[in-house]
Amino acid sequence: MIDEKKIKKNRLSGWSRSSSTMCSIFFAKNIIDLQEIISQAKKDNLTICPKGSNNSYGDEFQNENNIVVDTTNMNKILSWDSNKGIMIVEPGVTIQQILKICLKDNWILTAIPGTRFPTIGGCVTNNVHGKNSYEDGNFGDCVIEFDILLASNDIVTCAIDQNSDLYYAAIGGIGLMGVFTNITLQLKKVPSPNILVSKWTVPNLQQMLNELMKASKKYDYTIGQVDCFAKNGKLGRGTIHAASFSRDYINNEKFLIDLDVPKKVFK
Repeated sequence: MIDEKKIKKNRLSGWSRSSSTMCSIFFAKNIIDLQEIISQAKKDNLTICPKGSNNSYGDEFQNENNIVVDTTNMNKILSWDSNKGIMIVEPGVTIQQILKICLKDNWILTAIPGTRFPTIGGCVTNNVHGKNSYEDGNFGDCVIEFDILLASNDIVTCAIDQNSDLYYAAIGGIGLMGVFTNITLQLKKVPSPNILVSKWTVPNLQQMLNELMKASKKYDYTIGQVDCFAKNGKLGRGTIHAASFSRDYINNEKFLIDLDVPKKVFK
């Protein structure tokens, strides 16, 4: 029997709050919980959708009048090889958790979105991108392998050369293939956890594109913020931020303090 304390009936929306649905949210702590809720859903003729920390702009994890499996309690880092940069995590581990460990050893995730709070399961299933996808690809490119729990309640190990069809379908599959139970990541070696940032403005869209193209050949990270309301020749004007890793090693405890900034201004 499913523990009723693990199920919460609630209205669920994405980070953008553009839409919402009423769902039964099940808080899974381990694989056994996942298998039990899948079996129960089959008996009750309900569908299941997995979700992480609710940081998606869209509404892909909503499942109106059905079950949403919250994986944020499956948040253990299972292993970390600081020599090879290989980390194995449960799906509910967040980017912030990983950065607190890997940056001290001069490793970093190859793709990091605009916030440190998404779960790794969410990053893989949405195949998120960072400000360096032109160089290092999207998040799925750092996934060595994963175990995924299917609707049949079977757990399948997937990699580029093992169950490759499912491997490529689940990366960017927005949870439709199954629920990740563990994920193995290849991190990238960097000279230090610090970056040097440059910022400048451009007068229009064409100049924005030209400057971004140039910056992508020089910097590790590049992003442009565009003014979509400017008119005529000023359309697309904006600001470019570009950054590269510094080889000057600054106190490695400083970034740990920065990483503990709360999600909300007043906590």
